[in-house]
Amino acid sequence: MRSPNSTQNLSRCLAFMLFFIAPCCMVGPSQAKLGWAEISSPAAFMKTLAAQRCPKAFAISLSKTTIYCLKTKLTLPKADVTPDCDGLDQGVLGFSWVSKKRPKKPAYSCPDGAKKTVKNGVSYCRFEALFVPTENKTLRPYCSYLKRGYIGYSYSL
Repeated sequence: MRSPNSTQNLSRCLAFMLFFIAPCCMVGPSQAKLGWAEISSPAAFMKTLAAQRCPKAFAISLSKTTIYCLKTKLTLPKADVTPDCDGLDQGVLGFSWVSKKRPKKPAYSCPDGAKKTVKNGVSYCRFEALFVPTENKTLRPYCSYLKRGYIGYSYSL
């Protein structure tokens, strides 16, 4: 059983974290993401904290005010794979390769969350309808690491 002092200290610590530390962590380069309106209303506070940051199939990693959304441990087809990040601002990310005629092994399956299409002898694995922040000038694709087994993007809060 906790003493009244330890319970009181715990509640003070939690209040300090909620009202002082959390807003500092949610501050971006242009404006605060949590203001008094979000902190004073429990529903608004939880909605802001629970906001989607990355797509479901992607892992999230944080570094100060930068969020990294990465699809890791990718197994790629045995072909010359080309990343495709030109459509990231529309929520599309993926890779492609030239398909061989009648493969001896079972056809390559795209990673979870990606859709496979084949057009004119080129196979595509695309992650579509990805969550990407709107009006964010810091959105940056990570496509040059595809051959190392990951693809993704980052943005600042």
